[in-house]
Amino acid sequence: MKAAIRNPKSAIFLLALIIRLAWVLHLPSDKSVLWQLPDQVEYYKIAQNLLIGKGLHFWDDRFDGDVHAFRMPGYPLFVAACGGKIVVVRIVQALIDTSTVLAAYLLAKRWMNDRSALLSAGLVAVNPFLIYFSGLMLSETLFVAMLAWGMYLLVRSVTPMKGITPSPGPPGEDWGAGSYSNERSINPRQKPHPDPLPSVHGRGGNVLGASALWALLLLALSIHIRPSAMLLPIFLPLVLCRNWKLPIIGAAMSVLILLPWAIRNKHLLGEWIWTTTNSGVTLYDGFNPDATGASNQNFLQQMPQLKEMSEIGRSRYLSSLAQNYLATSLPRVVSLTFNKIARTWSPIPLSDQFGSRKLYRLVGGGYATALFGLAIIGFFRGNLPKNVKLFLLFPAVYFTLVHAMSVGSLRYRLPAEAPLAVLAGAVLTVEKKQTADRRLPIAD
Repeated sequence: MKAAIRNPKSAIFLLALIIRLAWVLHLPSDKSVLWQLPDQVEYYKIAQNLLIGKGLHFWDDRFDGDVHAFRMPGYPLFVAACGGKIVVVRIVQALIDTSTVLAAYLLAKRWMNDRSALLSAGLVAVNPFLIYFSGLMLSETLFVAMLAWGMYLLVRSVTPMKGITPSPGPPGEDWGAGSYSNERSINPRQKPHPDPLPSVHGRGGNVLGASALWALLLLALSIHIRPSAMLLPIFLPLVLCRNWKLPIIGAAMSVLILLPWAIRNKHLLGEWIWTTTNSGVTLYDGFNPDATGASNQNFLQQMPQLKEMSEIGRSRYLSSLAQNYLATSLPRVVSLTFNKIARTWSPIPLSDQFGSRKLYRLVGGGYATALFGLAIIGFFRGNLPKNVKLFLLFPAVYFTLVHAMSVGSLRYRLPAEAPLAVLAGAVLTVEKKQTADRRLPIAD
């Protein structure tokens, strides 16, 4: 313990773990708490059915029937692996969320000094939203960790560590296009830093190492947790290294990862369902005459005809209603879209359950304001290459666009907050960069 206190890095990780464990262990553990958020109940039911050998499905009271592909299988499998026990799930999620702190630190260390990396890790360690969600039986904690580690492994495969920088490439090229050399060396003839793993080099640098394949596998597996991650294995490597090798491999790997699920759905439901039959419900939730930008699925209770349909039929029926609304109510759709974006990036909780609590508003609003402010400064003034800044910002842009087509909620931005924390850590490199620029003469 004393060693951890003397070591800032260990202290941050220990603090993150203690806070999360303290939070999840103080929560009530009876099943009734799951009913506060219906999604928790659905995951719990699927996991319980899986544990007793009935498979990945649950009884949905709204439709008076079983649904077999309403949720992706990844998180229910995780809950089942924890024995379906609420306390065990929370403790494991506390550990997983602490690993996200480590992923943010390692990601920041690829380009920044230890002080900046510690700031990034510290921001993730005290993130009140991540801490809060680690105590819920929801997929956010697991997905956030998978994305953070996937991004780190991807970066590890295409970038050198801090202290090893690329030698200048052709004029106009971004970082990553040249060979690697040790920035501490003053010998221009020094050999490039050797690659840690066998790789294929392209315009984007080191793009096909073992770390890249592990990264793409993790990102592809994350689709089983949250289907909105479908395009991440394609676009994240493309933004980082501007090379099509990894995006093509990521797309192929995603198809292979989803294929068993699609085959299972074809067998049970008669059609190839690659993600879920929840897509129609989600789309209509976002675009209907009574939509506000928030999630409100009371309309399901007002449509008795849905009970007579199959789960695929319901999804298609609701999708068609939503698409018709999109086509005939453009001004309203535009207004709803802005409302969803505002809700997603609201500094304070807006739900009836948590937005009414003053403490939650103060803590959440204060943290979000600080994180967003530092990330903006880091993006515009931080000493990071342009493609790295875009890479760290991409999850925020991606999930904003994805959920503008459904509903807006603070929970949907959580996966973007760890990369934003890394971007925020770049603020500590601003003054250092400016000082160095003043000291160094301009060479002819």
